[in-house]
Amino acid sequence: MRRPRRDGITSQKTYGIRWMLFAYLAVFCGVILLLIWSSQSLLLNKLYSRIMLSRMDAAAGELAEISDAQDAQWGAKVISMNYQIGVAVFEVTDDELGSRLLWAGGEGGSVLSRLTNAEYAALFASAKENGGSETRTYSDQVSFTPPIEEEKTHTSMPDSSIKADMHRMVRVRLAEAPSGKPVAIFLDAALMPMGSAAGALQAEILILSLALVVGALCLAWVMSRRIVAPISRLTEKARRLAGGHGDISFAEKESYREIGELSATLDYAAAELSKVDRLQKELIANISHDLRTPLTMIIGYGEIMRDIEGENKPENVQVIIDEAKRLSSLVNDLLQLSRYQAGCEELSLSAYDLADDLRETSTRYARMLGGQGFSFVLRAEEALPIRADRARILQVIYNLINNAVNYAGNSREITVVGSRTQDGYARVEIVDQGEGIAPEHLPDIWQRYYKVDAQHKRSVVGSGLGLSIVRGILELHHARYGVESKLGEGSCFWFELPIS
Repeated sequence: MRRPRRDGITSQKTYGIRWMLFAYLAVFCGVILLLIWSSQSLLLNKLYSRIMLSRMDAAAGELAEISDAQDAQWGAKVISMNYQIGVAVFEVTDDELGSRLLWAGGEGGSVLSRLTNAEYAALFASAKENGGSETRTYSDQVSFTPPIEEEKTHTSMPDSSIKADMHRMVRVRLAEAPSGKPVAIFLDAALMPMGSAAGALQAEILILSLALVVGALCLAWVMSRRIVAPISRLTEKARRLAGGHGDISFAEKESYREIGELSATLDYAAAELSKVDRLQKELIANISHDLRTPLTMIIGYGEIMRDIEGENKPENVQVIIDEAKRLSSLVNDLLQLSRYQAGCEELSLSAYDLADDLRETSTRYARMLGGQGFSFVLRAEEALPIRADRARILQVIYNLINNAVNYAGNSREITVVGSRTQDGYARVEIVDQGEGIAPEHLPDIWQRYYKVDAQHKRSVVGSGLGLSIVRGILELHHARYGVESKLGEGSCFWFELPIS
């Protein structure tokens, strides 16, 4: 849904950056919390079991190292207390479980103290089949009796003990003592219930969730203020620019790199708009001059022929015809330039020899302007086959030669060059020995409204829009073009088309 503004600009009704940032941060926090929740729900037991197995394997390694020592019994007790596990070490003789070598940590509800010889043998056999280790979990029932008050001890009370199920893990590891004798190490550890731990973690995650949501809201507010403020300022300046205020600077003193790039782009756009506006006004002045001059001539000679007897002469009529043709040529050039700028022109491509057109055009100009002191030098290869719109390319050649004639200077020498480039292009150069163009004007001479001379001069040939039309035609052909010029040394206009 779009809503119109008072300044004529339609804006899209969407959420602001502040709420978008908050939404993105909230989603990010939600994903993190979901991962934490999933990990504690699905992986907590597995991680806990792996940690216990790692501890028991570490204890088994230490037990294997001391199993041959004289104080092995004492060392086993120390290891049992350090790791809080039950321990039983057996020697292995002829792949059979021998007599018990060490016993430690059997107190405190250890399952190892209640296993029978047959159960030890079964665990040993399973460890052999599994490559030296075996793990099993046992359920152990533990009784807790609450304290009884002294005054009630003389009475007979029913059994008030509380029984709870405890889970214990038994790990069997087959190892080798320092003396080289094989030993079987049995380890027993109590598994803490994960229900209470999971409940505590869930409570912590809930508190963490609330903290993250509040933090995301505060962070989004701070970030949006830092980001939105320069954008809002640029938007307001852009509205002023659209309202016709061209003297606006979009530079931001302290901002991000992207905002700086946007400011520089808007400054460039403002400068270009100012230049286009200035050039457009110059064009209107120039076109008005070019339109007024032939109209003045036509009206003046027409009034003379009407009011003065005997002035209805063929030469006066010819002046009217010539000025009407000039006026018609100017209007046609303006229409053609507008079509090129709008992209409405279509090309009629055909294969032909560009060198033939260069020779023919140079000969025609030499005959037409030779009496005025102009000389035309042609240096063209025998053949330059191309595929292009022949009429349009001829128009480019005519306009470039007309431009060279207008600015040839006192030498009045025009050179037409046709050659092949190393990358397979036909290159045409129109060179004059005139005044040349200043370097600061070279990038702008192809512009639609640009004119190098500050003072308007009526063109000797054409309407003065030749270079803009040349640019439109060459860009339709996807040709390469350019100009090389130095003040006082003349100019060289060139274009290149692929050789077919």
